[in-house]
Amino acid sequence: MSDPKYNMVKRTHIKKPYYILNGWYECEYGVSFVHYVGGSLEDCVRKALLEHPDFGDTDMEVDGGYLIADYDVSRAAWSMAQWIKQEGAE
Repeated sequence: MSDPKYNMVKRTHIKKPYYILNGWYECEYGVSFVHYVGGSLEDCVRKALLEHPDFGDTDMEVDGGYLIADYDVSRAAWSMAQWIKQEGAE
């Protein structure tokens, strides 16, 4: 049996996993910083597009991950932004 003091946080304590998207992208006025929390990368990208319609049109460096934004997801976020914009145009 494991020691209870090491089992303080269990998977069942986290009601909904959350994804963090953090970084910057180039905009009309220079660089715009983004920080979003959502259920997934797609959720965060959709939130970014609501506030920044030009997100995904220019150079960007964004990190993402569950609980900690520790992976470079720039290419995935850019592709997803393009896909979401195309989805909205149809």
